[in-house]
Amino acid sequence: MYKILVIDDEPAICKALVMGLASADMEVHSTADGGSGVARGCAGSYDVFIVDLYLPDMNGLDVIRKIKKCTADSVYILITAQCNLDNARDAARIGVKGFLEKPLHMNAVLNVVRNGLASRQKSPRRD
Repeated sequence: MYKILVIDDEPAICKALVMGLASADMEVHSTADGGSGVARGCAGSYDVFIVDLYLPDMNGLDVIRKIKKCTADSVYILITAQCNLDNARDAARIGVKGFLEKPLHMNAVLNVVRNGLASRQKSPRRD
């Protein structure tokens, strides 16, 4: 069973992702801000991080950078309502495997998560 951490300040999005991904036989946890997400992400062992680009306390890309210092082999997915070329380029540089655009559609979420996990399994492990 894959373990996922959702980091998003919108309760409705967190609830939808927790319920939708849990129904796909995944263990899902959530936090509402970047600081809590970094703390929980570094303390736990998660396969996937789904992070909102704009959080109340920090940028989602900064959250991912901080978590990556603690966990090397996870998949990072960014949620945004405003995807632009600069965000996409910055996300690619730090290893983000997928984007989810608001409003979210569960089929798209599942596809992005599964594709990210598949790409992780194909990539050579970094030790």
